[in-house]
Amino acid sequence: MLLKILTLPFDITEGCFDDTALLEFTSQHQVLAASDHLLVVAGEPYWAILLQARPLPGAKPPSKRAKAARVDLEPAERALYDHLRAWRTVRAQADGVPPYVLFNNAQLAALAKRRPASLDELREIPGVGEKKSARYGEDLLEVIRGAGDQP
Repeated sequence: MLLKILTLPFDITEGCFDDTALLEFTSQHQVLAASDHLLVVAGEPYWAILLQARPLPGAKPPSKRAKAARVDLEPAERALYDHLRAWRTVRAQADGVPPYVLFNNAQLAALAKRRPASLDELREIPGVGEKKSARYGEDLLEVIRGAGDQP
């Protein structure tokens, strides 16, 4: 048996919580018990869920390589994705929050694929609204522009 805490961000563009991590976890585990709590971090709503679970028979957790392979990125997109992940880690540490609070992996992959060049284009990424673009937008655009300069 294991305990898992998931913190799901609210996606203002969709009007719901981003349940990607919850769906992934429950596809591999039988949930025995759950408790939840709504919270606000830096003005953003989150749904925190404590799950008591056990692995489903025959289920094995995806490897790090399998997780990375799920994101269908070209080599240049993968390089930008890696830069964005590094930026996210540093920024999350500075803000004192887990990295996924800033942006989830799917959002970083969308940024790497679309390479937004303006705040308006940035807000077209699902889950990136006014608050996130105002708080992180210029830094993200700088990372994207800088990654274009790399070989």
